[in-house]
Amino acid sequence: MSPSSDKIPPASIIGRIGKVLVGSFQIWGVVSIAPHFLDLRDGDWRTGLWIFVALAFYLVSFNVRLGFHRVLVVGNAPAGVALLLGAGLAGVQWLQTEAFWGTTVATYALVLAIAVHAHMGVCHVLAAVIGIPGCEMRVIPHLISRLRGKGAESFHLCPGMWTPIDRWEARLRGLETAG
Repeated sequence: MSPSSDKIPPASIIGRIGKVLVGSFQIWGVVSIAPHFLDLRDGDWRTGLWIFVALAFYLVSFNVRLGFHRVLVVGNAPAGVALLLGAGLAGVQWLQTEAFWGTTVATYALVLAIAVHAHMGVCHVLAAVIGIPGCEMRVIPHLISRLRGKGAESFHLCPGMWTPIDRWEARLRGLETAG
């Protein structure tokens, strides 16, 4: 890639609206689940909750790797660790109750889903409000760097859908070339 194609375009209106919507949906999911945590932990699961938890397992690596990059240098390990820990808990659950799914595994899955979606939801909304370029997961380190007077946190191309949207919007505004 040439240096000009590595430039991260600033977030514009469509990207910002998308981030607010995604972040709001994630926060809404957390707020919807949290009051019913004990009921869900005891077995009242619906399809939407399974999707919410599955997304959390998928997103945990991005969440940790990009959101906590100054503290943890872990690559894609968090997803594997999360799955192995879940499998280990399911094994313990099986030894205790002869069922893989139970209170222990459900509690683990819910805590992971709530933590991942709450963090990402807040990051999405903050990134939209501030309009930082690149990945929304860098918004909190960016704000901490600014508060400490150390300048801006380095931005990173987003592995998801936001960088292509920001580049498309930049081309529409004539700020970036198509190449």
